[in-house]
Amino acid sequence: MADIEIPRADVIGSVFTREILLNIGESTSDMIYAKDREGRMIFSNAATLAILGRSWAEIAGRSDLEFLDDKVEAQAFADADQRIMREGLTVSLEEVLTGTGGKRIYLSSKGPLRDSDGNIIGLIGISKDITARKAEEAQRRLLLEEMKHRVKNSLATVHAMARQTLKPAVANEAWTGFEQRLLAMGRAHDVLVNEDWLAADVRSIVVQSLAGHGGGIDPRFHIDGPDARLDAQNALAVALVLHELATNAAKYGGLSVAQGEVAVTWHIEIAAVASAVVIHWRERGGPAVAAPAHEGFGSRLIRHALGHRSGNAAEIDFASDGLRCTLRVALVDDRTVPIGDRPFGA
Repeated sequence: MADIEIPRADVIGSVFTREILLNIGESTSDMIYAKDREGRMIFSNAATLAILGRSWAEIAGRSDLEFLDDKVEAQAFADADQRIMREGLTVSLEEVLTGTGGKRIYLSSKGPLRDSDGNIIGLIGISKDITARKAEEAQRRLLLEEMKHRVKNSLATVHAMARQTLKPAVANEAWTGFEQRLLAMGRAHDVLVNEDWLAADVRSIVVQSLAGHGGGIDPRFHIDGPDARLDAQNALAVALVLHELATNAAKYGGLSVAQGEVAVTWHIEIAAVASAVVIHWRERGGPAVAAPAHEGFGSRLIRHALGHRSGNAAEIDFASDGLRCTLRVALVDDRTVPIGDRPFGA
């Protein structure tokens, strides 16, 4: 950094010293830089100069529009910098810069630079090259889309085989139920693909699982709960259970009459060993409910879909004023802030 001229501390803010800036600049391969209120360069570390392919003398006191060859990129930097200084906020954003390594993608963290009185006198930023990471993300997305395509083809094959083998021997109602369950699995897979097949947001699972019955649109549904994520296996299980509950409600319960309603709410239970999201299904306004004499396929699916994984459980209550079901499902991320139970329709 011998060719870098560090400005006086009072120029770039009293909290910064010449020694701190030098130490930071020498210790990282990330771009570190500071600009004045007009966007002119007042500090640059060695990595910034190497990436730009410029000496400090070539960029000192000059704006991006003056020393960058790509004027479109330069204007984008200038616009973002001025917005940050105008609004006085620290932001993270992705930026494209063509330097000695060609066109690269950077994750930039930029914030206003203030003097001892708190006045904004410029901007300081750190930019990290994330080109390789973005390429990996694009490749992963491509593979996930291919997997999504293959899953849909597999489900379509299962559907065709079942139709050819079973339909002549089963009632239309049973066949329709089978088809709808396949569709529910397909929608759940779509949610997981959109989440990189790592975990799925509970709200997305709920809305997609109930889409065939108007969930997310029909005012008879009340959907509410905090941000929470489930792993792929639990997400698929919950999607199938919710589909089964909605199908039953449409035939016999809260969705079978105009005045009926269904609430799907959830909250987080934090525990030392295994935290969980607790999902409540509650129906009201429908026909009177009575427990069935025999447990059908739907009830067995609801009780057993979550398997015997640690922290998972499912309970069905055939309350006379409306069926209720409680699912307790292990969380992916225990950092979610818990909230208490909410009243029906809240």
